[in-house]
Amino acid sequence: MVVASDQLILTATGELTQASDTKDCSIFWWTGKEFSTVKVKEVKKSNKKVHSFTSAQGRLISCPYDTSFMGRPHNPKYSIINYNNIDLDTISTPGVFIQTLVAVLGHLNVFGKLEYDDNTLGLLRSSFDKFQDKRPNQYTKVSVASSFSKLTKRSLKKILSTFLKYKIMKHLTPRSKDILFFLSSRLGLRVNGHSVHSPLEQPGTLKIKGPLSEGIRYESLRYFGKLDVDSVEIIPTKPTSNLLIGSFICLTN
Repeated sequence: MVVASDQLILTATGELTQASDTKDCSIFWWTGKEFSTVKVKEVKKSNKKVHSFTSAQGRLISCPYDTSFMGRPHNPKYSIINYNNIDLDTISTPGVFIQTLVAVLGHLNVFGKLEYDDNTLGLLRSSFDKFQDKRPNQYTKVSVASSFSKLTKRSLKKILSTFLKYKIMKHLTPRSKDILFFLSSRLGLRVNGHSVHSPLEQPGTLKIKGPLSEGIRYESLRYFGKLDVDSVEIIPTKPTSNLLIGSFICLTN
């Protein structure tokens, strides 16, 4: 599986790490009923060019243009989604969205082991609070660190208490919004980051819509553009039909 070297990958310890650092880590794949893990035996440099894709909700993935994504398994025609097989001239036609509907991460109950004291948690939480009543501008950008994925459930809920209380987080950077999808997943939260007007603008707002229990969900995939970044190939210790890359279930064969 080839991806951008800085592509976020969820590991079995709950930590989000860059693809280039996943050697000897266990990462997830979808069995058809639940998520299981497989160990990465090697990560090597690739010469393949990568492109940026986003879901209608704002999830991000950087991978080759010809990457195959898992679609709806019960619909043979759309069980595999690959942009090489999509007529881009018809992609915005009403009712045609199903040809870009891909499986993404739903609820996955995995937490880290890092625990902070209440004073530290309060300071970290305040970094989210200070911009929530501000109008959008170039300075009001809320960052969510990937290191938050190392936290225990208690610490994570403390840091995100404002989000959990008011059910909305605004001014998120695109990468921070992507990270918050992962953190919401483990807390069993169904969140919505969709922009009816233009999903490609990756708007920085995420809203809690209710509880989440299913392992996978489906969202429409959108092509975002070419990237000038390094790529790597992830090689597991044993073959699997897919791998969880970012929030997306990508097919390996």
